[in-house]
Amino acid sequence: MIFDKKKKTENIIEYILFMWQVEDLIRACQFNAETIEKLLVKKFTDPTIPEADLRNWFIELSDIMQAEGLKTAGHLQVVQNSVSDIADLHLKLIDSPEQINYRNAYVRAFPVIRELAAKSSDSVKNEIEICLTAVYGFVMLKMQNKPVSEATQTATKQITELLSELAFCYKQREAGNLEV
Repeated sequence: MIFDKKKKTENIIEYILFMWQVEDLIRACQFNAETIEKLLVKKFTDPTIPEADLRNWFIELSDIMQAEGLKTAGHLQVVQNSVSDIADLHLKLIDSPEQINYRNAYVRAFPVIRELAAKSSDSVKNEIEICLTAVYGFVMLKMQNKPVSEATQTATKQITELLSELAFCYKQREAGNLEV
């Protein structure tokens, strides 16, 4: 796929959030190929990607989402696999005595995570999914120009710092420079 591999390699967190947004955009187009063409393909501007490839990528994602029963909610299995992978890495990092920076970021973010976990639905499976959902919600509020309280901004900053450390560790692990 077009964006997947490059984005995933550069920053796993940005990849997941990007894919969640693409899923929502495809749903907003009601899985209609003409609407996807008009609202998504024509709006994405990347001179390195031929328009036909971009169209095929969106349509393929649309088809996979429908096949996986994701018409109204949920995430592609391939994206969920990435969430599970980084959630597993997260658990290893907080247990690793060598990962002081990560553990410190986790300690700072933990009260926020605990509070969000108490408010979240049963469908949220782990701490990292809670963090990703919170950041995604924050980004959506900002994109809609909705007001965001100072407390929410502070909480999001703590979560973002943790996710940034996690993305860094993931990239290091994938490059063979980190063993946990």
